[in-house]
Amino acid sequence: MGDAHAAQAFVIETRQACRASAKFLPCFPVKYALYLYGNEGCRGMESALKRFERRQRAIRHKHRKLAHGYVTKLNRNGVIEHRPRRALKAPRFGSVLVALLSFLAFKGLMLASLGAENYGEHLALLTNGSVWDKLGAWLLGVDPVTLWIGQHLQVFLR
Repeated sequence: MGDAHAAQAFVIETRQACRASAKFLPCFPVKYALYLYGNEGCRGMESALKRFERRQRAIRHKHRKLAHGYVTKLNRNGVIEHRPRRALKAPRFGSVLVALLSFLAFKGLMLASLGAENYGEHLALLTNGSVWDKLGAWLLGVDPVTLWIGQHLQVFLR
């Protein structure tokens, strides 16, 4: 962490030197740029410093990612590379809630369109089937929420 602070201090000093007059410059690259290009060299140094800061940020970002795990691979040129391990992200609560509500709305729509008796007959056929059919019958079973949604959707289907 000390190296990052030292590099940041160097960048600040270089910027200050770039803005200073040509008489007192503590940094050789800025002094050399001023010698070659006059005050126009400061603008070149500013863009060089911005590029340096961008590279430095990219390196810090990659190191933070590598700290959470990495995979070592041999690329096509024969160079060993360390790549950050991709983490599997957990699904967000909102997307899970939307999927659950959509499934409940589907069950309610099926109950409203088929009717309670016909829907019960279909579930009875599923309960006599294989393990997957029984699982489907359990998931599609009539619960209070499905019944409530089905009753409210019947108004729109008639």
